[in-house]
Amino acid sequence: MIKSITLLLAAVFFALPVFAQDTAVRQKHFSHKKGLAVQGYDPVAYHSGGAKKGSSKITASHGGLTYRFSTEANKKAFQASPDKYEPLFGGWCAWAMKDGEKTKVNPKNFKVINGKTHLFFKTILGDTRKLWDKQGNDAAQTAKAAAQWKKITG
Repeated sequence: MIKSITLLLAAVFFALPVFAQDTAVRQKHFSHKKGLAVQGYDPVAYHSGGAKKGSSKITASHGGLTYRFSTEANKKAFQASPDKYEPLFGGWCAWAMKDGEKTKVNPKNFKVINGKTHLFFKTILGDTRKLWDKQGNDAAQTAKAAAQWKKITG
């Protein structure tokens, strides 16, 4: 019981967003192409159960990155609370982050855990979300990945 509580507290502590970091650090470590976050996917849509491509006409900037949204309502929700919707680990694969690796993701392959979006790698070569789910204990895995992310981002 104490170990579970410790792991949960560690997950919460380490999984806090890196918003205090300056724009240069965010642009260096957050997964994006030319400043585009989450490969253009709507970060709010993950919380309503689906991965949706955002529109280039509905955007918002946060921390030096551009986010796209599928609806104006999602954009407003993000602007009101970006830390709630921004994926953990800069949008890199949560499974690979446990080993300190910044691995690209398939933005359609995700899991929302304790209100935070975790993204995963998926190609014909493998699906790291399946590995994550098979291992179980979301809190312990998130804490391990968060510790590595903290080392990477300083």
